[in-house]
Amino acid sequence: MDVQGFLYNGSFNTSFPDHNLILFVDDSTDDLQFILANCFQQTIKYTLFVTTYEATTIGSFAITASGPAMIAFSKTEGPRTELQVTSNYSSSLTSNSESYTRPTTPHGSIFYYQAIEISVSVTGIYLIQSNSHLDTYGYLYDNNFNPTSPNENILLSNDDGGGNQQFLLTIVLQAVHKYILIVTTYGVGVTGTYSIVGLGSNTILFSSANRTVIQSNYSSYLTIYSQSFVRPYALTQSAYYYEAIEIRVSVTGLYGIRCHSLVNTYLSLYNTTFNPAAPYENLVYYDDTSGNSGQSTFTYEFEAMIKYILVVTTYDPGVSGLLSLDGFGDGSINFVPVNMFSECSHILNEEKFSILFLFMNLDDSSKVESMYSSSLTTNSPLFCRQGVCPQSTYFYEAIQLNVSTTGKYMFLSSSLMDTYGYLYDNDFNASFPALHKSAANDDAGTNHQFMLVVVLESMRKYILVVTTYYQNVTGSFSILCLGNDHVNYVNLQQP
Repeated sequence: MDVQGFLYNGSFNTSFPDHNLILFVDDSTDDLQFILANCFQQTIKYTLFVTTYEATTIGSFAITASGPAMIAFSKTEGPRTELQVTSNYSSSLTSNSESYTRPTTPHGSIFYYQAIEISVSVTGIYLIQSNSHLDTYGYLYDNNFNPTSPNENILLSNDDGGGNQQFLLTIVLQAVHKYILIVTTYGVGVTGTYSIVGLGSNTILFSSANRTVIQSNYSSYLTIYSQSFVRPYALTQSAYYYEAIEIRVSVTGLYGIRCHSLVNTYLSLYNTTFNPAAPYENLVYYDDTSGNSGQSTFTYEFEAMIKYILVVTTYDPGVSGLLSLDGFGDGSINFVPVNMFSECSHILNEEKFSILFLFMNLDDSSKVESMYSSSLTTNSPLFCRQGVCPQSTYFYEAIQLNVSTTGKYMFLSSSLMDTYGYLYDNDFNASFPALHKSAANDDAGTNHQFMLVVVLESMRKYILVVTTYYQNVTGSFSILCLGNDHVNYVNLQQP
């Protein structure tokens, strides 16, 4: 074993390990053993305390002494604090938990965490251990924890001291003193349940110290009609579609922003203004894939009444798709799009020009968004979407559309599949797919996504059929509708 030796003058108390300490030695020899050299006085009592460098290590050991006279060894437990009182706390880390970059990890690495205030009424030595299927990591802070400065006020940390990838913290806690325990994980972006067991001479009081977090949301999309630029730190000079969003907060503080999309997103934050021709100017933060599944997540100290520009683009050039932003912080985040679509600076083909013209005729005030997400699986119904098929080989989902306001509506798909969209008036029969069909589209939405721009009448029944260009393809998809009013989606689950 890697052993350590502590020599005390008189008695030794585990609750106050520095009291009466004369000498401490760790690795005096190459085999990780200690050697203590001290001038001992006759008739004076000394206490030699033998322990290990690593936590919870056990094994046999021997002590050899040499000097002008014989040394009498007598094993004693000494006055010590009995760790007999057990305290418990249970909670979970979720995708809605606060997040930060924990100490000694790369910039932009995001870990979910929970802050727990702990206090005791009796000063003494306490053990705090996690119990979870997660690979946990524990940090203990003195009085206060700041996620933007995670090394500040830190007392100790541990990863696997408790065995089975659980942390174990052993420390002397002072009565009526405030400590903050941070429970997080070894891996990035991991969620799950956990429990904390405290062992000591008295009860440990656990209470959540997490802030009251206000959530804000924003949804949008990137298409071939979005503005484009060469994003910061791009590996190529190709064009990246982007949306610029003005951000303002009502309360100064630490905020987190998380982007969800089926495409690999890239976020850039600018102070006051953003110039796509100079993408490094006023850049204060950027993040590409610190979240799960290639999604961007970052935390930043926003100041109230200050204008920020968040630019949402993609990791790879020329990629489009639906996206949504979740904001978390002490106050609400106001998301205001700076640009929706760029003007046509080149000639589009006739179909796409017509779609763009129809969509741009929608007033900004009437662009109401309605989202729908689902998936095609091997349990989805099949039909023959074109020609004569020996058997039905295209998975599909039929969705009833209901609107309360007559007007123009645009439906845009977002998926890793090559999607195909059909709109039916009043009824859809999978055995006769040409019957009642009023519109169809394959790739108007770019990246092999369909885009339908149609006039829908209130109180009238429409059926949107989502399928694929190729046979026997499955996968998830989302539908964004932009129009004069909300659209109510109803999955018909046709056999």
